[in-house]
Order: sequence, then structure tokens, then C-alpha cells
Amino acid sequence: MKRAYALLLTLLLLGTTATADVLIEPSDDFYRTHAEECEYLDRSYTANGKEGYVALYQSPKSSRQRETVGNGAVLRGRWIYRGTWLAVEEEDSEELRGWVELSECVPVADYLSFEEVHGGEFVPYDRALDTNFADIENVVLWTYPGSGKIAWAEADARWFRENVTPAEAFSQCWEDGEGRLWGFVNYCYGWRNTWVCLSDPDNTDLAADPEVLPEKTVYYPAADPVPAPSSGVSGLAAVLVVLVVAGTAVLIPVVCRGGRRPGE
Repeated sequence: MKRAYALLLTLLLLGTTATADVLIEPSDDFYRTHAEECEYLDRSYTANGKEGYVALYQSPKSSRQRETVGNGAVLRGRWIYRGTWLAVEEEDSEELRGWVELSECVPVADYLSFEEVHGGEFVPYDRALDTNFADIENVVLWTYPGSGKIAWAEADARWFRENVTPAEAFSQCWEDGEGRLWGFVNYCYGWRNTWVCLSDPDNTDLAADPEVLPEKTVYYPAADPVPAPSSGVSGLAAVLVVLVVAGTAVLIPVVCRGGRRPGE
């Protein structure tokens, strides 16, 4: 019940422009029974297991592996169980591939990664930049300043003139090494958590700057070949199964003979 109230409050805070957005939940038995323990966080991760691969499990409490994925593959998910397991989705759908331990994954650089490094440098919005949105048709939404990656290149600029004012839209700003000011956009036409170059909002040719988020992660090489998924049955369990089957095969004839009448 608490979770339902939280989702409702989120939609109310986003306002009427966001009423068409729905938090998509996976069709998964484990998720359904543990939804209260799952947190929504839409991010992508890079597989980085110490053995050269990661396993996608049937559930966080199961030893059965649905799939094994070599290091370097990008995994996408929206729901995290108890802060330690990610529900991995198919790339182009909400179908669940399996659950992976977050300790074996590295977040793909995004707005959260940027805030972790530069959050202390954020500044308020400068209203002098309002005029930059007056005569343009589209605004470019970037994953974060200096990423060189466009989330959406054709966000209608009227959003920042008619739906909200720029001062309302950009909750926090940041100045890059070139002196350009960037603004963080929580929501725009269905897109969440993006950045706009306030100094040049419709320019799609802003180059990436690797110095903004220097790579510090140690990546383990991918296994070659990647082992097949494990069924989750241990060696001892497999032996016990064989013994039970063998024992049954021996007992059936004995029982059948024991049930015959004399002379049969």
C-alpha cells in the first residue's frame, strides 16, 4: 500500500503533462511477490563479472541461471531488489531476461554519474538565458553535459515557452570548460533526467568531452567462450537424483514379484 501511495504521489508531482507516463513493472513472479522491496531506477549497466561474464538468474533467490552474458555487454533495467539485484529487461521490450547481481555490473555513464562527480558545482538558473529559447523550433536533450550523446534532438521548444518557463524547467545548472551553461531537465515530453545546453539549445554538434567524466573503472576481460547457463542443480543433487532413479528401477520388479500369487 505504501508503494502505491508513493507512485501516486510521483505522478501528482509531475503534473498533468506526465499523466500519460506509467511506471512499467515486469511480468515476473518474483517481482510480483517482492514488489514492495523493489526500487524504480531506469539505468543501463555494463556486465563486468570477475570471471569474465555475469549470470542472469531466475530470481535473486534461485540458483537457476536463465542466461550468461560476457563482460562488456550492456544490460538495461528499471527495478532493483533490495539495492543489490537488477531486473534485466530485453533491449526493445519489457520482457524480463533475468536477475543479475549489481556488484557484477558497472553503471553506464548517465545523469546520476554526472551528478556524483559535479553535483557540488551546480549553480542556479540565469534568467538572462530565457531569450535563447524565443526563436528556435527544437531543443536538444543530452544524456549529460559533455557526453556527446543525444537523448532526443527534436524536443519542441514550445515546451519551454508555454508549458513551463526556463527558470521552472531547469532545476540546476552547470558551466562547462568552454564557458557554456547547461541545465538539468527532470521531464520534457516523456523524456526524463536529461540536460540542455542553455547557451546553445538547438545545436546537435556539441562534441564529447571525456574529461567531464574520466573513466576510472577496472574492467575485467570477457570470457571466451562464455559458459552455458547453469540449471542450478548441484553435483551432489545430481548424484542423488541418479541414485533415486536407479533405486526405483530396482525396487519396481521386486515389488511386482512380491505381489504375485503362488504358482504364478
